[in-house]
Amino acid sequence: MLIKRIKAKNFKTYLQLDLDISVQSDRPIILIGGANGGGKTTFFEAIYGALYGLKIHSSKVFRELLNAGALGKEEERIVLEIHFSGKVLNEEQQYVLTRTYALNPEGKPVESVKLNMNGTIFQYGTATPVAQRAEQEAQVNKIIKANLPQELSRYFLFDAMEAGNLLKEDQLNRVIRENIENVMGFNKYMSLAKSSEHLFQEYTAQRLQVENEKRST
Repeated sequence: MLIKRIKAKNFKTYLQLDLDISVQSDRPIILIGGANGGGKTTFFEAIYGALYGLKIHSSKVFRELLNAGALGKEEERIVLEIHFSGKVLNEEQQYVLTRTYALNPEGKPVESVKLNMNGTIFQYGTATPVAQRAEQEAQVNKIIKANLPQELSRYFLFDAMEAGNLLKEDQLNRVIRENIENVMGFNKYMSLAKSSEHLFQEYTAQRLQVENEKRST
């Protein structure tokens, strides 16, 4: 995955963000700096939220994430948009993913998602019929996972202040191992292996007990 542009409207410290972060092949690194409270962490949260969605379960949470400058001045909604590219079967695809959040007339949070993949549109929202939403959402999630699985995103979407936590003794190796196991589906096989080991130990214990009983008689 190569992120090229990020937009955020009415999201936390950003009333209006539109940042082009595309790079040249010979200059592939972008450095983002700023004072404390300047929005560096929120920038990564905007990328993460655009890719995987915001967890907004109530109007209270929605208003906590809504930029104060949007209150009473325009339609109260949060919009996150990310432009990125990625290779699928050795072909580069261009993506634009947009997530919009608002409150419906009953004051409940609603979500709208639109993914444009080289002109092919996948779209769903809170009001979309269940079967249609499930189909479209599955397609969107499949595309995102193919580019950057959520389990591995924390190693790419963090600011420098978090680097120390990732580099703590043994923690980095443990978390990487756990995420690789999750992504590759190894957990099921490990669970089966533990169950097999447990059964083998029980069988061995029973066999020893029978042999001991035979000797005692």
